[in-house]
Amino acid sequence: MAHAPGYRVLRLSAALTLVLTLFIISRTLSVQAAPPPALAACADVVVNGGFETNAGWILGPSPIPPGYVGAPVHTGGRAMRLGNVGQPNLQSFSSVRQTITIPAAIASAQISFWVWTQSEPSALNDRQELILLPPGADVLSTSPVQILWRTLSNTPAWTLVGFDLSSLAGQTFDIYFNVFNDGFGGRSAMFLDDVTLTVCQGTPGTPAATPTVATATPTPTPTGAPPANITWVGNLTPNGNSPQTINTS
Repeated sequence: MAHAPGYRVLRLSAALTLVLTLFIISRTLSVQAAPPPALAACADVVVNGGFETNAGWILGPSPIPPGYVGAPVHTGGRAMRLGNVGQPNLQSFSSVRQTITIPAAIASAQISFWVWTQSEPSALNDRQELILLPPGADVLSTSPVQILWRTLSNTPAWTLVGFDLSSLAGQTFDIYFNVFNDGFGGRSAMFLDDVTLTVCQGTPGTPAATPTVATATPTPTPTGAPPANITWVGNLTPNGNSPQTINTS
């Protein structure tokens, strides 16, 4: 039985529509939802931040040189002593340093450290500090990259201090911890432990993985000692920031 030309056109159109519909359904089923953005990988770029070995750090020459100690410690078996503990009062810079590079393409970079400070009465011109210096530079003759932290404190309990260094992406510098004693009045020192500089790869705004922090039983503080505090300082500015202390007791 013969069909009119219009009938054949309708049959062909229906067939094409069916093929097109099946193609669209097939493509739709094969396309999966885009995965969420991958978290940026984070790593600590400080070598031997817990001072458990003799690697990584350069101990500065001084009449009162720094030294590794077994107490007090925040975690592990050792910490670093800077400054004058029980020695004759002499003018001295008691320091350690390590050269660090922050990659250019990062989402964030944060430095933190645990510190136990002590200072005798009338130690008016002494100081405890963390300075960023050009690699190998002399602190007395070179402009610092940044003075991150400078204080004169007598807090014989472990305190966490931190700074955001994301604005220094792509730079190489020394992290320089120091205690200066002027040789007069009282003596000052600090103990340093668990120094980290956590760098998260990516670009600013990329979700960053939360760095994993090892937990440990803190060293007991003497009865009556002040509670441990956390000091966190945000983004750097050309003139630095003033610490904000949060009592965690």
